[in-house]
Amino acid sequence: MPLRVQSDQTTADWRVIALHGLGSDRYDLFGLLTELEGEIERVSIEAPWPYLQGFAWFDIEWTDAGIRFDPAQVRESAELLQRSIDGLPPVANTVLMGFSQGGMMALQEVLARPEKYAGAMILSSRWPEPEKLPSRVPPVLVQHGRYDEVIPVSEGQRIRDELRTISDAVVLREYPMGHAVSPDSFDDLQSWMRNLIATTEA
Repeated sequence: MPLRVQSDQTTADWRVIALHGLGSDRYDLFGLLTELEGEIERVSIEAPWPYLQGFAWFDIEWTDAGIRFDPAQVRESAELLQRSIDGLPPVANTVLMGFSQGGMMALQEVLARPEKYAGAMILSSRWPEPEKLPSRVPPVLVQHGRYDEVIPVSEGQRIRDELRTISDAVVLREYPMGHAVSPDSFDDLQSWMRNLIATTEA
């Protein structure tokens, strides 16, 4: 099952791939990508499973004990995602960006194949519970709202803490917002991306 991809088909040395959250689609974060400055190819990949009016990377069940999901479905989505990414034309530098459930998928992919990526931006997400950690990861920006009613800010803090066991290039930014992207968080994302390009190409 090939995943649907939205791309501006720009020829550039840098590519940013966005993975949307639960119940959304490939067009959701693509608008955010278009606001990024610089010579960047912008790609957004749609999750495989229908969910309400959109799509999901995996189904979830809300219980008193927390969120439950099927690990087998997560693995299948991860394999489909890898095939979609590997099917894109080669580019010098790739950065993954994921929001919420898409952030879990992006982080899981970076942890599985860190050598493939120049960086990752993980927005309002949670730790994906990998079976093992790699010896290193590329630079990672983690953003989270202090008033997130869907995924508590402690999950963003956990991502930072887990990643800092294998990397010093992990930054957590917290904002006075809920489960969202704000103008301030986008400005920081833009600045982080600009700095990543500058330091990588220096």
